[in-house]
Amino acid sequence: MRDLYKRTFDDIILEDAEKDKVKALFLQADLRKEDTKMKTKKRIQEAAVCAAALAVILLANMLYSTSWRQGTQNCFTVLAYARELTKGGEVYSTEYESKSSGICGSGDDVNFGFGFPVKCEGKNIDTITYSIQNGIFVITNPAGESIVVRGQEPEQYLEVMETFHYPVQEQEPQEDADGLRSIVLPDYEVKQYHSFTVDYEHQDDVMTVVSVADTSDSWEGEKLNQYKAFAYNLDREHSPEEELEIRSFFTKDMGITCTVTYKDGTTETKNIEVTNKLVNVPGNEAQSKKAVTCFGIK
Repeated sequence: MRDLYKRTFDDIILEDAEKDKVKALFLQADLRKEDTKMKTKKRIQEAAVCAAALAVILLANMLYSTSWRQGTQNCFTVLAYARELTKGGEVYSTEYESKSSGICGSGDDVNFGFGFPVKCEGKNIDTITYSIQNGIFVITNPAGESIVVRGQEPEQYLEVMETFHYPVQEQEPQEDADGLRSIVLPDYEVKQYHSFTVDYEHQDDVMTVVSVADTSDSWEGEKLNQYKAFAYNLDREHSPEEELEIRSFFTKDMGITCTVTYKDGTTETKNIEVTNKLVNVPGNEAQSKKAVTCFGIK
């Protein structure tokens, strides 16, 4: 009988703690049978059968409960550049010439921005909302074709780096009336958001670019003075260390949250950390180091 129980449990997928509870019921029945005198053997056997039947019912309930929980489990992970973000992790683009982040402007009037290639994967997710503090989301897409379901726009748009590149879908060049062939780009719209929400099934689009820009256009007081103290001027060359220093200043107070709303109406939030560091660029002899923007989970 014990061998039968063993084979049965080996074939059942169940959490160890729950399986141990059921096994204990069978073992208790066996112990009673072994320690009881022969004259009560029939009665004990009947009790063992009852205990076994009860254990089977309990096992069935546990299996149903476990199956139900697994089928409705809510969970999600955050990814950037198709890699999962973790606590203490640093995920960044290894395509160093793709302009995934950078500083632009004129003279000492500079802005910092970086691409936001973040998406979520999980179970039972309905929508995803991203919110930012001390920064602004900038979304570029063909006019009237936004992936944003709803969003909170600033009362007044900031002078920021709009985007690093306009998305160009692979297509054949078109010939105009003069016989010149060129790729015709659609009309684009650029919007800024403090927060925006997208559907889980439509988080991104090949013709949409999501980026983040600093809010230095609205800085005042001490922070503005600290910013000016860098004397960072695009009219001269800067070392990777100098660029890293001002990048870190731009993002040190920046906070981004990712909140998913599950299909059952519950929500879960993770905080995305933005940092910067120097990395070695393979095959680049002139400048072996480059400042990159990294993503992780706080």
